[in-house]
Amino acid sequence: MNDPHIVALIYGIEHDDSVDYEEAEPFVWEEPAFRLEVKDKKARFELKDHYAEESAARESIEEYIRVWEFDACLNKGPDSFKLRFDESEIEDRNPTPGVACGRVSFRAGVPTISASGTCRVCKYPSPPLDLAISPDVQTMYDRYMNYRQGREPLSGMAFFCLTVLEDMAKLHYPA
Repeated sequence: MNDPHIVALIYGIEHDDSVDYEEAEPFVWEEPAFRLEVKDKKARFELKDHYAEESAARESIEEYIRVWEFDACLNKGPDSFKLRFDESEIEDRNPTPGVACGRVSFRAGVPTISASGTCRVCKYPSPPLDLAISPDVQTMYDRYMNYRQGREPLSGMAFFCLTVLEDMAKLHYPA
């Protein structure tokens, strides 16, 4: 390829047995950096900027995906929504004359999705509108998810979160 351009990145939607997105309605979401189309347990990020390398393209949406997964799992439960990279769509913006090469898809591997869902949902989780995750918030989230999965007692998780919140309050409202 003379001038590769990453057109889109496609992610498979994975989840645990507590949800089933089989009948979820597709949707389209516009962001400044990409157009997102979600359907058939796939999320397709059509990039608006030019990226010649897949790694740079993936890095550009990595934080967005992390926040989306965080928000969805906080609302629906641990492991209820995860995006796993599936493939990229690449086109050559300057093909060699006489050589046929339109778009190329590169597959990272076929994600395995097992769904014996107990809760059928009618829509995919909406992308978050305005959410930032600080290290403290991430740690409290991890502890909460450990509690939800039975790996940590409620009292330990709650005391930890209370301590973090009290420390945050002291920073903003000193006595």
